[in-house]
This record gives sequence, structure tokens and C-alpha cells, in this order.
Amino acid sequence: LSAHCVCPHECDNYGDSVESSPVCATDGTDFESLCHLRAYACKAKQNVTIKYYGKCDPCKDFQCSSGTVCKLNAERRPECRCSQQCSMNAEPVCATDGNT
Repeated sequence: LSAHCVCPHECDNYGDSVESSPVCATDGTDFESLCHLRAYACKAKQNVTIKYYGKCDPCKDFQCSSGTVCKLNAERRPECRCSQQCSMNAEPVCATDGNT
């Protein structure tokens, strides 16, 4: 008898479960699920593991309106925030229509 490892050929989709959620690998690559990461690591014979659940860069395809930038909150969810810290001093400015 001899033992040998077999890499998974396909990964099941469990709907909204954690097992079917995207993951970020320690090499910075996004994978469709933990199973897909494990299959890749096995086939490539690399020690690539999960860094965290969710995309590596959730802000990558996240659109924010003008004057805001994408930042991650404490739960690693993307949010649009002001791109600059504004001072509390209000100074009048002239708009393009000539009004202050």
C-alpha cells in the first residue's frame, strides 16, 4: 500500500455559504472560493494559504463619486470617504458662475 495526494478537480458551489465566498491568498491572488485556492496550491505545489475571506482589494472595482475615495471599514467592506481632511475654518470661495 502507498498513499498519494490527489488535487481537487472541481469545487462545489454552496450558494451564500462561507465555503463559496471569495478569498484572498497569501500571495495576493483572489480566488472564487477556499476550494479553488486549495486546488491551485495543490496543482502548483506551492504553500499558498488563505490570508482572509473576501477579495484582496475590495476597492479595486468599487466606484466612488467625485471628491471621495474608497477606503475599507473595520469589516474590510469598501466605503466612499472624503478624499481630503477639511479644516473647520470656512473661507468663502468664488464659484465658476461668479457667486461666492
